[in-house]
Amino acid sequence: MRTKTWIATRPNPGGLEIQRAAGLITQEAFDTGVQKQRADRPGRYFLGQMAKSAGYHTAFFGKLGVGYTETAAMIRGYGFDHHVGLYDSVICWSYYPEYYWRNGEKVPLPTNPAFTGKYPDCPEVGKPEMVYSEDLWLENCLSYLDERAKDNEPFLAVYATQLPHGPASIPQEDYIYENRQDWTEKERIGSTPPGQRGKPSSWGTGS
Repeated sequence: MRTKTWIATRPNPGGLEIQRAAGLITQEAFDTGVQKQRADRPGRYFLGQMAKSAGYHTAFFGKLGVGYTETAAMIRGYGFDHHVGLYDSVICWSYYPEYYWRNGEKVPLPTNPAFTGKYPDCPEVGKPEMVYSEDLWLENCLSYLDERAKDNEPFLAVYATQLPHGPASIPQEDYIYENRQDWTEKERIGSTPPGQRGKPSSWGTGS
């Protein structure tokens, strides 16, 4: 009887990118820790690759990749034509990253906390000037859907929310129970109902 052995894709160590951004490791150490040719291994196929082979345009939004540290080359290797989001799972712990990536180009978010250590700053409620990452992924995904609808061609869009990474942060404008002194801080933060804003970040929950 012939059997097949399925080997799971081994993820890269998490946190490599934030350590590089904070100056804790060199580019050489980063490159050593990342398996750049993972998508090229024989016998392994990724969702984006399968969709592209069927003639679909492909896009990926939010928490990017299948491992813990990714690169633009790896995301393209998985078969995605367009991507917007974060490559490092440790950076995804925060909803207020210092920057994000758009097709391999770094997009700074200067009003968000800078990366200074192995882990990101994870405020549970952002300041008004901060940019909430889940809003970015949602806005970019909706814009992509509008563009593809005009083309009337087949496409695949993957939206990978950062949830359930904790702490589950909310924007200042969603902090509508701030003055409920009879509730704990976690209750005030966690009780924001869906649809509170015109483009609520809660739309991304559970997607």
